[in-house]
Amino acid sequence: MPRALWDDIASARRIVIGGVTGAGKSTAATRLAAVLTRFTGRETRAIDFDEIGWEPASVKPWTHRPSWEQRQLASEAIQADSWVMTRPWSSAEDIVFHRAQLVIYLDYPPRTTLARLFRRTITRIIRREPCCNGNRESLARLFSRDSIIYWWLKTVRSRHDEALELETAPSSPLNPPVLRLTHPSQMDAVLSLYRAK
Repeated sequence: MPRALWDDIASARRIVIGGVTGAGKSTAATRLAAVLTRFTGRETRAIDFDEIGWEPASVKPWTHRPSWEQRQLASEAIQADSWVMTRPWSSAEDIVFHRAQLVIYLDYPPRTTLARLFRRTITRIIRREPCCNGNRESLARLFSRDSIIYWWLKTVRSRHDEALELETAPSSPLNPPVLRLTHPSQMDAVLSLYRAK
């Protein structure tokens, strides 16, 4: 995927937000969708892939949906003309990236994403806030092999490598341009560019 230019950013209406757990993908998707709705005058939906990937907590807590169902739900979600989706899981990345016009990759420093993730997780535990399709974090889960912190440790390096790889990959009709951001202030700047138009 080639590096994004301003024209790519300004014209994109179907955007994927990538990054390691804790980078702020869901928040960025929500903020960008709201800005795009105002910028274009058309409804832009923020789609958190975790809501697609996980079964509803009321059905099977902390259980992944079958891959075929993830693909089906993702395919339905991206039929709209304008959307911002957090990076899809491998089960659906081909169909989502094929339709996306831009990838914004939040490739922030590990200390930033780990601090954000820790704050978010503790807040969710204390407030009993639902996440991932109605599931809830717990202290027991935080210190288990299913811990989101453990997942961050397993994936932080590979997500950084992926950001670099996507940014430097050759251009093709199936590969949307990539805007790699290395500091949260850069996401704020992207949002400001849309607001200024």
